Formats: sequence, structure tokens, C-alpha cells
Amino acid sequence: MWGVRTKELPLVHVDQLKFDHKDPRIKFKEENRKNGKGEVSLLFGLDALAGHLDNLNNRSDWKGYLYPSEKEDRSHLHPEKARKKFKKLCRRADVTIDDKTATPKHGRSFYYNILAEAETDLLEMAGKIAEEQGATDPKSVRDYYLTKETRRDYTRVFFRNRIRAILPDDAYNGDSSDISYNTSLEKFY
Repeated sequence: MWGVRTKELPLVHVDQLKFDHKDPRIKFKEENRKNGKGEVSLLFGLDALAGHLDNLNNRSDWKGYLYPSEKEDRSHLHPEKARKKFKKLCRRADVTIDDKTATPKHGRSFYYNILAEAETDLLEMAGKIAEEQGATDPKSVRDYYLTKETRRDYTRVFFRNRIRAILPDDAYNGDSSDISYNTSLEKFY
């Protein structure tokens, strides 16, 4: 959930999660949210999220928030506590930026950079299609000839491939949120 702001993450409620088979998302309805109403795609780690939800669901005191507070008078984790947990995780994993422990903002930046690289991969693939068809502009193939669903599916595949190339194997072992719902995509790249 790197694409979500630190102050938004603790407020995510299970009711906001849309586990559509092809397009899982977090749906935000808050008008006062910085970007307003909107959705954020869940691109990677769906098994880990499902396991986390299963564990939470077994708790009698769970109120539906992804990150419940340890304090009885709060239903969800305070954003500052979420920041501290992120930094603690980065310290344990020895993740630094300019010799300093990474922050949630760095995680968000990482997410957007990987997503941009996945979009570049998509454009490169569209360029190959354009070349085969005698067209010169890969953007026109991507934007006008690939369906929204196909663009989304390929972006997910390219995103996951990039993440798996960076993270150690044990970061995603057992993660079946791969392209198994549409293995036909693998043969095209």
C-alpha cells in the first residue's frame, strides 16, 4: 500500500477494499482527502493482505481497520505510529536513503517510480506492436488500440516483474497475486 499516504493508511477500513478478480483496489470516498475521492490499485501482495485480514478477523475487538490501534479508545493506528512502524521496519531491513533510515515518503516515491517504469514497459511493448503494424507512435497503440483492461493487466504484470526483480525472494514467496488469472499475458513479453 505504498501508493497511499501515511495518514490515509491507518484509516483504511475493510469496507474500502474492492477485491475484484481483475482489478483489486482501495476506494476512497472522503471529499477532504488531498486528492479527493478516488481509488488506488492493489498491484502486489494480495496474499499478504488476505492473510493480514484473516488474522484481524480472528480478533474479537477488531473494528474493520487494516491497522487497528493497540489503545482501547482508538479504532485505528495513529498516523505517527504508522510512520514509526515503517521506519522501524526500514531499520530492521537496513533500508537507507542518503545514509538515513527511509521514511514512508520514500516508500511512496519508490512505488511511483516502479509504477512509472511499468508504464514505460507498457509503452515499449506497444512500440513493438506499432512497429509490426507499420505505425510510428507507440502511444497511439497504447492509448487508442489497447483496451483499458489490457493496459491495466499489462501494467500489473510489469509492476510485479519489477518488484520481484528488486525484492528478495522471501519478500513475496507464497504470493499468488501474480498473473495466474491471465497467464496468456506472459507469452507477449
